[in-house]
Amino acid sequence: MKSISILARSFRMRLIGATGLAAILVAGVPPLLSAKPISLSAEQVANLSLQTQSAEPVDVAPLGSFPGTLTPTLQGRQMAAAPFAGLVQSVRVVEGDQVRAGQVLATLYSPEAVRISGDLGQSEVAYRSALASARRTRTLADEGILPVARAEEVEAQAAALGVQVRMNRQLLGGGAGGAFTLRAPISGRVSRVDLKPGEGVDAMSGGIVIDSSDALWVEVRLSASKASSVKVGDLVAIDNVETRGKVIAVGRAVDPKTRTVLLRAEVAGLADRFPGEMVNVTLLARVKEPTVALPRDAISRNGDTSQVFIAEGNRYTARAVEVVGYDGGKAYVTGLSGKDVVVTSGVSQLKALSERQG
Repeated sequence: MKSISILARSFRMRLIGATGLAAILVAGVPPLLSAKPISLSAEQVANLSLQTQSAEPVDVAPLGSFPGTLTPTLQGRQMAAAPFAGLVQSVRVVEGDQVRAGQVLATLYSPEAVRISGDLGQSEVAYRSALASARRTRTLADEGILPVARAEEVEAQAAALGVQVRMNRQLLGGGAGGAFTLRAPISGRVSRVDLKPGEGVDAMSGGIVIDSSDALWVEVRLSASKASSVKVGDLVAIDNVETRGKVIAVGRAVDPKTRTVLLRAEVAGLADRFPGEMVNVTLLARVKEPTVALPRDAISRNGDTSQVFIAEGNRYTARAVEVVGYDGGKAYVTGLSGKDVVVTSGVSQLKALSERQG
């Protein structure tokens, strides 16, 4: 009977302990992983090289790290394309060249250009004649010999011919006899050349791409669940780039092939990088519950649980935390407050002492 009573008391104590632990977890208070705090003298602290730091409350924390691709900004990119099909005669630039607006990029030949060249000659003759007629008519109208409306009509006809002349000249780009030239629409750097001498090109299908600046975007593909947590204005960090960027666009449709959503961010400090380069991108989103940042070295593992050591005077106690994410040398965790002081150096030695004591 005595042994039965002892077993009953033991069972009740275990039940009370489990219930108490459940109450703590429900209340959201991180459990202490060490039943007994470790008390150390000043000499022991020095021997273990323990260093501490206060946890830093933050408003944003890493949502995760994802592969990204650097791309030129859409606003600063233009393409010089062949207006009609033809044969490439020469290409005068290569990728990386700096060009100015109006500079000749390539020369092509096309039977269509022969017709346009003929039309240009005829329209130039007609335009000169129309201008002379418009001047004469305006003079007569000013003297009251002809109605003003007649002068305005002749001037409008001349203006229409002038538009046709300018359009044909623009199509030919200064070329003649079936040749036409491609000219830079803007000043900037040549980023892509799709033309090769001796090869044919279809109308508006191939050309030379120019970027007006070295500014780059970073594009990231996210699952729909992750993309729903990102907002325009959230911060991003790129490995080995000091400055942080901002999210400028989050797609509202899932790509049917990749089942992902496109995110674009603008990041400064990428002048020495190249379009198409792959980078590692960390997304920093606004936190939904109290979160702190602390050195990554402060985190240790206890089985499947992440833990830190809280310093209170000469007493050190292990406490469970949940790691939200990492950004460089920092870890972002929940389960602590800005009042907590954590051990940042000598963590492994303190963990060994805790395990021997526990």
